[in-house]
Amino acid sequence: MSITLLVGFFLLGVVVGVIAGFFGIGGGVVAIPVLMWIFRTHGIGGDYYVHLAFGTNLFVIIGTATMSSYRHTRYGNVYWAAVPYLAAASIVGALLSSFVACLIPGRVLRLLFGVLMIYSGGRLLLRRQDGGNAVSQDDIRQNPPRLLYLITGFSAGLIAGLTGLGGGIISIPLMITLLHFPVRVVAGTSSSIMIFTAIAGALGYILNGWGNPVLPQGAVGFVYLPAAVPYLAGTVLFAQVGARLNNLIPAKGLRIIFGAFLLAMSIKVLFF
Repeated sequence: MSITLLVGFFLLGVVVGVIAGFFGIGGGVVAIPVLMWIFRTHGIGGDYYVHLAFGTNLFVIIGTATMSSYRHTRYGNVYWAAVPYLAAASIVGALLSSFVACLIPGRVLRLLFGVLMIYSGGRLLLRRQDGGNAVSQDDIRQNPPRLLYLITGFSAGLIAGLTGLGGGIISIPLMITLLHFPVRVVAGTSSSIMIFTAIAGALGYILNGWGNPVLPQGAVGFVYLPAAVPYLAGTVLFAQVGARLNNLIPAKGLRIIFGAFLLAMSIKVLFF
């Protein structure tokens, strides 16, 4: 692999790390279109370039989410009392859907991914505010709504396995509207859940791609390590930067910019 590609993967990781730390999503909405374009134009993975992009991104999310969660925990922005329930359900959903995704043609997965990008961009363009009925972590410890946690976590896991994302684009709106978490804690809590979701999803893609003769040298199942390593390095170094920005500056302006960017990227994924 050329030095240019290695540097490109690292810079992609820098961008994704900041986005993941700030918004509490895995950053795949930015990374996956780029990975798909690189893999397709360089003939990496053949007809499985979409699956390879999804698996590689999930593998990288493990490190990104870990660093983001660490920083958010230091700021007190993680509801750890809820994480075990949400994470357990997300693991089941991610494992199941990652196996299903490997049976679906790449063009169908690409369509699903594009639709979710539109949803994610539209959600970010909407103003998010804490409601008056926001719950505290003490409320969660005393009377945890376990069924709602299971629904939220399982939904996030399903999306993660089917699209290669971390599941944050589903878990974040559900944590706000269904679980009534304060907006300030949803990014950190989402990052903490994604650690476990990404592990399960990446494992599914590794197992389902194992031994595939079409995959290039350096691929472990549907995880392409020559891309994953520099990409991961960039995200790990800069995820904490995004988490710090989340804690320091208002998010409204950045949400609008990022939401518009996602909508533009969705058009590229769906039609070009």
